[in-house]
Amino acid sequence: MQKIKKYLNKKWALLLWVFAISMCHLNLNAQSIQINAGSVISNYQFVSDDGVKADYLKAGAGNYYAISSDFQLLDTTKFLSSTSQKSFYYSKHRSLATFLSRTDWSLGIESLQLNAVGDVYNQAFNYQTSYLGLNTGLKYQQPLGGGWYFGIGGKVSGLKILQGNQELLGTYRDLTKDENFNSIKLGLGWEISFGKKVSPSLNSFISFSKINTIAPVKSGVSTLNFNNSMFSIGLKFNVTKSQTF
Repeated sequence: MQKIKKYLNKKWALLLWVFAISMCHLNLNAQSIQINAGSVISNYQFVSDDGVKADYLKAGAGNYYAISSDFQLLDTTKFLSSTSQKSFYYSKHRSLATFLSRTDWSLGIESLQLNAVGDVYNQAFNYQTSYLGLNTGLKYQQPLGGGWYFGIGGKVSGLKILQGNQELLGTYRDLTKDENFNSIKLGLGWEISFGKKVSPSLNSFISFSKINTIAPVKSGVSTLNFNNSMFSIGLKFNVTKSQTF
């Protein structure tokens, strides 16, 4: 089991390194770079090895930071003066071209503090954890006029604990050695945003997103999932010129 853990940790570290190198390269070709900062409210969904759901855990709040690169599915500037079959196809299917040109694929990295508090038999305890995550997804932005826009999309994420402690009766336990916390957490969720174009190269926005991890509940094994709600404000830097139909 220890060998498997070491292998997974090395694999995760390698994945982060490859991701960092990729971000440096992909940002050169991305339509925009997005930076978020805000808060995350996390709910621990713990099920014991005998199938009992914990009802003594309360939601906790922590910091949330993210940076991502956004890639337009269809950059129409490449087809405006082209006579290719693809350009001809999209000129005949303007609704599809509009939808694709307003839809971005995003690839990002995020930092989350997933905390919780609780008490059992009047004995208080709390959990303080920091996770690093990778996320990707698709999001559609609908112009509202006057430079305003509304965005909606879906996200997939992977989380890995960096640091964590449980405090109980004045003692602390390292959660990075707990299998319920140190395993890679895969999650699914959605995001909505509301923003304003400040200049041709800069947008400001507010965002709300929810991500639920999806570790399966198995008989005889305890399971921990997170139900996270993130509220953030951010800036979106347009690094290349693009156009929508």
